Amino acid sequence: MEVNMEVKRSLASVALGVAALLSMPALAAQHVPAALKFERPIPGPSRLVACADSLWVHSAGADSLVRLSAQDGRELGRFSPYSRGPGERVALTALGCKGAELFYALERKAGGKKATQLFSRTDGSQAPTELPSPGTGTISGISCGRKSCYLLQGKDLFVSEAAGRWRRVALPALDQVPYARPGESENPFRNWQERFTIAQNAFIRAVPAPATEEPVLLDSGRSQVISLAKSGAYRWGAWGVWEGRFMRARGLAPIAGSSWAISDVGLKKVFFFSERGDYAGMLTLPKEKDAYEFQYPLDLAASGNLLYVADFRAHKVLAFEIPAKDGKLEATETETDLARTNLLRNPVAFDRYDEDRCLSCHDGTQVQSLFNFAGSGTHHPVQPRRKEGDIPVRCSSCHTPHHDSIEKMKPVGNSLCRECHREKTATSSNHIGLKQGGNPKVKTLRASLSGRSGKAFEITNCLQCHAMHQGEQELLRADSAKICFQCHGDAQKPVNHPYGEVASAKDPLSCLSCHQLHGGHKDQSFAKAVRGEATCLSCHRELRPQSPDSSAAVHLVKVKAKMKKLPPWRAEEQVCIECHNPHEKLAQRNDLCASCHTDRKQLHTQLIYVAGTSRAEGIRLKNEQITCLTCHSAHGRTPEPGALLTFCASCHDKDADLLRKEFHKRFSRSKK
Repeated sequence: MEVNMEVKRSLASVALGVAALLSMPALAAQHVPAALKFERPIPGPSRLVACADSLWVHSAGADSLVRLSAQDGRELGRFSPYSRGPGERVALTALGCKGAELFYALERKAGGKKATQLFSRTDGSQAPTELPSPGTGTISGISCGRKSCYLLQGKDLFVSEAAGRWRRVALPALDQVPYARPGESENPFRNWQERFTIAQNAFIRAVPAPATEEPVLLDSGRSQVISLAKSGAYRWGAWGVWEGRFMRARGLAPIAGSSWAISDVGLKKVFFFSERGDYAGMLTLPKEKDAYEFQYPLDLAASGNLLYVADFRAHKVLAFEIPAKDGKLEATETETDLARTNLLRNPVAFDRYDEDRCLSCHDGTQVQSLFNFAGSGTHHPVQPRRKEGDIPVRCSSCHTPHHDSIEKMKPVGNSLCRECHREKTATSSNHIGLKQGGNPKVKTLRASLSGRSGKAFEITNCLQCHAMHQGEQELLRADSAKICFQCHGDAQKPVNHPYGEVASAKDPLSCLSCHQLHGGHKDQSFAKAVRGEATCLSCHRELRPQSPDSSAAVHLVKVKAKMKKLPPWRAEEQVCIECHNPHEKLAQRNDLCASCHTDRKQLHTQLIYVAGTSRAEGIRLKNEQITCLTCHSAHGRTPEPGALLTFCASCHDKDADLLRKEFHKRFSRSKK
């Protein structure tokens, strides 16, 4: 009997919910046609604020605050709002402006400790001023009107009418705030997410209403907008995956008088509402049927009828002119659909759902770690499966949210990397499992993750060299030199070859210019030449025999017997290493030549009295001595015969030509 009563109550609730749904007016596909004014590339834009004639943008990808023209997006300047100490992570968590004064908040994390800082910077000044923060916890929002500024810190809201003087604003319990429209609370399925602990008091924006400057709060966790009007607080909004509902609301900005724009990073849309929450439409380009698709519209700002959108994943800031007449939005309707369209089914929203699900907390809503997603080329690629058989790489491929291991990783070690990079963990052809002989003072680069402590004598873990978030070239934990020299020591720094100089517009010379640590040969020091890749000749192109800039072929040498037993080098470069070793001091040229040309060890009289005069111009000497390279060149660049003859004639007069031609013969005869 009790079961039957429970079933009846459940059926009654369902019937009530269906009735409430059917009693709602059919929502048409409503659009607000907006003209695109400009779009500006910005690496990982995370926060926006319109400030007089400027638009300030925080670039999480470039660690800078960028000032743009609010009208055309031209860059007017930039500065770095923070610096990082060793092992420190810094995030800009809020951005605001009042008059010519810019406000921004930082969160610093190091050694398990967290600190919050609040700064102000007057437009044009060089140094920011640190201000006392009014509360405790992360500052998640700063927004100012003509008279007042609101600041969200932790679960508290503060207001200030004068600089630095904050007072706490009492926040009512949500269940005590009525809905703006009668009947909205009757749907039993409404706001089911209010029961989640993580959703309680999760205010992420506090913006003053344009007319009254009373605070309007965005509660992203519970998909609610709360207006703390003096005449009485009210709320509106609901969770959903169709137009006019919120899945993961982020940006909140007043637009066109008393209307509101809200961005949703889950549905990839920007929605417009009236002051009391009546849905007006989705942002759409003129003459387009479908709403504009953003990749991750993380923040909004507005000035008059101009709406600015920080599209974090698209790495750009966009400005739209919103149509309005007499202070009201001008919206259009296309087709009526009672069931409405599931916006999550759109490929733009669905393709990155798994990764966006993680980012939706790590974008600052719950955790300040945008730097793990903002970099371009410094983050391990994350993408869905492209074709049948591919392994889709997602955050959950390496991380688990339900395990208290370091960095919430799945079992750490090569086994995790081997799931995708099996060929790069084989000890036979990769720089892993190698003992670090000869340098007992070497410490691990990531002892905590490799399972070792103190001193390391072996490369045992991929994470000793690589970092999946905020890595450098090839996802290395630091510059390749810093990593390589940790084990190999300064003795392996190239001493007769430039290091760190720019070899091309993109690639400065580094260890990785010549060495390939995956898929190489240990016995050949992982040289790229063994893989058939150009190493020496990738920079010294003019020394290639077929190069139009080369005057003769490279000097041919016999490859040593030891060389023949090892894996073959690139054919063109086998001769290079017979004479050149970038890791050793350069041998005396005469000794180097004589190591093969044993019958020509004799040298010319050493002291040349015309060295340094015009007669020796263009002649190769070393310490005022004639060397083998004075007359010969391994790369076919011998001096012009006329210049060399003039130089020899300085001492030998008319016999110069004959002596030059028979130099080695005469020495051979004298030896006999």
